[in-house]
Amino acid sequence: MAEDTGTIVVGFDTEFTHQPGLGGVPGVQSRQIDSYQFTVVHPADPSKIRLVSILPVLDRPDVALPGMRISLERALEIVIEVAGLHEHPLAPAEWSEKGVSRSLAGKPSDFFRSSKKEGVVSKALPITLLAHYEQADLTTFADRRLLAESQGQRVGDRPGYKGRRAAWLDGRTPDILRAVISASGGLATPQPVRMILNGASRRFCRPIELSIRDGLAHAPAGKGKLADLGQAVGYPKLEVPDGWISRMSEYRQLHREDFLEYGANDAVIVLEYASTLYGDHQALPLTLSSAAARSIREAIKRDEGLPSTGAFNLVVGGLTRATATNENVVGIEEQQDYYRKRDLLPVDGAAATWQHACANAFRGGYNACNEIGFFGCQTHDYDLISCYPTAESVFYDVDFTHADGVITETINNVELTLNELPSPLMPFVGFVRFSFPEAVAFPTIPVPLDGSMVFPLSSGAGRGVWASGPEVWLALTLGAEVFVQIGHFGRVRFDEDGNPSRMLRGANRLLIQERGKAKKQFGKKSLEQEVLKNLANGGYGKLSQGVMGQRGWDAWAQAREAVGGSAITSPYHGMMTTGVVRAVLLATLNQLAALGYSTPSNTTDGFITDAPFDVLDSLDLYGLGDLWREARESLTDSREMWERKHHQGDLLNVSTRANFSREADGVLAHGGYKLPPHIVEDSPEDRDHMWPFAVECGGVVSQGARALV
Repeated sequence: MAEDTGTIVVGFDTEFTHQPGLGGVPGVQSRQIDSYQFTVVHPADPSKIRLVSILPVLDRPDVALPGMRISLERALEIVIEVAGLHEHPLAPAEWSEKGVSRSLAGKPSDFFRSSKKEGVVSKALPITLLAHYEQADLTTFADRRLLAESQGQRVGDRPGYKGRRAAWLDGRTPDILRAVISASGGLATPQPVRMILNGASRRFCRPIELSIRDGLAHAPAGKGKLADLGQAVGYPKLEVPDGWISRMSEYRQLHREDFLEYGANDAVIVLEYASTLYGDHQALPLTLSSAAARSIREAIKRDEGLPSTGAFNLVVGGLTRATATNENVVGIEEQQDYYRKRDLLPVDGAAATWQHACANAFRGGYNACNEIGFFGCQTHDYDLISCYPTAESVFYDVDFTHADGVITETINNVELTLNELPSPLMPFVGFVRFSFPEAVAFPTIPVPLDGSMVFPLSSGAGRGVWASGPEVWLALTLGAEVFVQIGHFGRVRFDEDGNPSRMLRGANRLLIQERGKAKKQFGKKSLEQEVLKNLANGGYGKLSQGVMGQRGWDAWAQAREAVGGSAITSPYHGMMTTGVVRAVLLATLNQLAALGYSTPSNTTDGFITDAPFDVLDSLDLYGLGDLWREARESLTDSREMWERKHHQGDLLNVSTRANFSREADGVLAHGGYKLPPHIVEDSPEDRDHMWPFAVECGGVVSQGARALV
């Protein structure tokens, strides 16, 4: 999962005390920074860690900010010098304890590797600053402009280079917070930021390429606390005595040794966690899901014998590198952000048309609350086992490299039948109108509406909707009439043995098997298995990243910008993954309804029903069951398809993700409600709190709802 490049990972943490804001403004608080602490693997002895703690002078009334904050640049200078990073194996040969001689470069950019000049070797030290929740820690540094102005100096406002990679070069200072983006709840720099720091004298300087990463973005959901990470790497998080956590300045003064020990501990945890996950001195992906994308890409390159990332982009996504000669020739009129942001283009018109249609047909997970109320019978909460990795292993790949293009046939204004679309695995995407028989309990073709989806019996008087092959096939199987205004059939790709290609199957097999081992060794709710669960499921999110035009905040531009695609974005694979899952779930719901069973709620990869397990497990799902089980067998050597997570005899179903039971093994989904801080989630106290709260909706619901219970 780790990146190809090496870096010196520096664990980072701060301690601070909240104080009343400057000027005595009521309700406004500022932070007095009590310490900055940094950790790094010893440059010459990997069995040791070097710790660097910087203690600012406290309570200086003669400066504008409370306490003496230091700049990021000055902090890095101290860490490089005190930790002896010039001795690190990744340090360029020109580095000494003083830095590198300024005479080695005619201008600042000469210190860095240049893509325009062959043979130019970077003289910069690669550093990754890693904290846990950078929003708190990265914002503790002083702005060099304010410091300079307070001393009567003037610092240039313009950065040394254009764009996000601008850096403090030749006396000019950027704001590091404008170089980061939000990533999975943390902050990170998409590209290293170039800086030239002061050396030991005027004749020397310290050029660095700085990356910002956030430990929070590399922790699994629900296990993101430092205490969880520390437990996993054998370095428990320390605690301070009661009451001191809000008075850290005083704690520092009265208990200096304990203060230093506590402060360094968090920085050590995040460093050890990153080293355990990716290896010492390895560049970190932006997020855990980015690591999953890289893992999948590298596995496919290895399995398929693809020599480069460029070859991967061509085979998997039908994309090629944009150049001055093809960027105005190849592609469609409006370039799609998911590949444009990566400087890629469709390899030909067929690839552009196919992927554009698949992007239009991409939809998210199927979530619905079908029945609201109290169910006094035995109900069960079932999930598809390893839903998304299995779905990614069901369908066939398409062939973007064929001389005749990826599209084998385009149809216009025809009524589609199962003769033309005999299998859910046949690559197809089309703009369709449809009408289901009244007897169909759960229609299968989604219609986007206000950012969500509805599943009507008919497209009505509307012109139609884009839809994927699996859901159109299931609609035809259920007796629907489907009229195709325009539709494309894709060319199936075959492997070297002449079998239909499923590249994602091999990429997912290792992650699924490793997660199974982690469950047995560490437990179902362990951080170790949650990391592997996130990696296995994270591939789906990366397959569809940018397909729907997602936008995120760009701190450099101070505006919301298109996110763009990931390393493995493919509208076809994203469309088919969710299309297969929705088809399997809707086939299940329809067959259960035909047998007289109820399904009050369903959420993406599972549902609640009163059907016993043997009934559910016996369903053929109109043929989809065998396809799913075959994929499961290829991943795990088991054909098991469903797992029962909960069962209860007192289900209260309030909404799609708000389901409650008083029984210990029953479902307890809070529907977004945040528990009071003194109640532990999934505890008996949680159930005792949520049941009356849900019944009475916080005491404001009508007597009619109480009567329902």
